[in-house]
Amino acid sequence: MSITIKSNTDTILELPGFTGTLGPGKTAVVPAMTPDLIRAVDLSLLLVPSGAEPPEGLPPVVFDHRYPHVLPLAAGRAYYVRILRTAGGFHDGTRARDFIAYYGDGAGMSCAFSDDGFAWDAEKKVTGIAANGYHVVCALETANRLRILYWNPDVPNQPYAMAGLRTAVCDPSVDPASFTGDTPCAGDLVTEGSAQVWNRGHYGPSFLWYNPLPTSGEGRPFTWRYAMYFIASTGGNDSLGLACSDDAVEWKLFGNGPILSGLIDPQPWEGANGYISAAHVERLGDGRWWMLYSGGSAGNAGIGYAWSW
Repeated sequence: MSITIKSNTDTILELPGFTGTLGPGKTAVVPAMTPDLIRAVDLSLLLVPSGAEPPEGLPPVVFDHRYPHVLPLAAGRAYYVRILRTAGGFHDGTRARDFIAYYGDGAGMSCAFSDDGFAWDAEKKVTGIAANGYHVVCALETANRLRILYWNPDVPNQPYAMAGLRTAVCDPSVDPASFTGDTPCAGDLVTEGSAQVWNRGHYGPSFLWYNPLPTSGEGRPFTWRYAMYFIASTGGNDSLGLACSDDAVEWKLFGNGPILSGLIDPQPWEGANGYISAAHVERLGDGRWWMLYSGGSAGNAGIGYAWSW
């Protein structure tokens, strides 16, 4: 079994797991991966619709909800949760812990700690950032440096101002709830105009990818120190854009359209005005990329998934 992919962008694509590059308008045939491949892909750069039914004989992705409510503890809510895990990496004020979760609490951001990812405690208010900041993504850069990016809804003209995207750092081995260096970001991610183009505005980051050994190749966003999926917005619909940066402050837009959009070949569960917002992305050992995303007929109406290679 093989899958045909075709570039529909003016940019030369670097495809994980694919030798060489795929030029504008060019077509390539790649073999189906392993039998556990459940999805053909879409990052919108490839002409394969997100949510396409899996090939015959391959199983769908099914998740079982087996665990009780765990977050928040005392905060008003736990929204847009991001979890990091590293052995003894996060100090809760009493001892080192293996897991930390950051989330919007309804009035800014909180965090909580865990030893196993199931039982959480020591909930803390995050300080050193914009008072009502949320939509957080995070990366553990070193043992004593953790970076977040987030959205500040209080910047004037939100969601149509680039400055709503902010970044800050902390030392997680000392206090991962206390941030310093809170800085507004700049770049060309949004138009900030009145026309309802796909990236007229944004609601902050969707997922952050950290590369400790960057080479910053032009047109190859994952070779930069930071690659970020962000929630682009027309003002009436949200999709995912992709950007890259070497300092997490100055960002450069990759391509000229959304990476994933619920308006392109929408699935029945998405409706005619499908939204894409928070995402989790992993690069697997065989070169495939795997994404879960929050979306549907509203920004949080369901969970979708997509593949890329």
